[in-house]
Amino acid sequence: MRAYLAVAGGFRDEPVLGSLACVTREGLGGHTGEGKPMAEGETLRVDTDVVDAIATGEGRTVPER
Repeated sequence: MRAYLAVAGGFRDEPVLGSLACVTREGLGGHTGEGKPMAEGETLRVDTDVVDAIATGEGRTVPER
């Protein structure tokens, strides 16, 4: 099974080979950099400046056509 997760502003972690993707078969990337799936109780770090801007409405815009 595969799952994808995206958040406004992106995740805050160190990229492995230029990516934050997790490849468990090869043991690459992910939130620990070791390619391990998330375990219960673990958290993902996100860009808090973007999250704060969205929460206050500052980051919400509708593109013009």
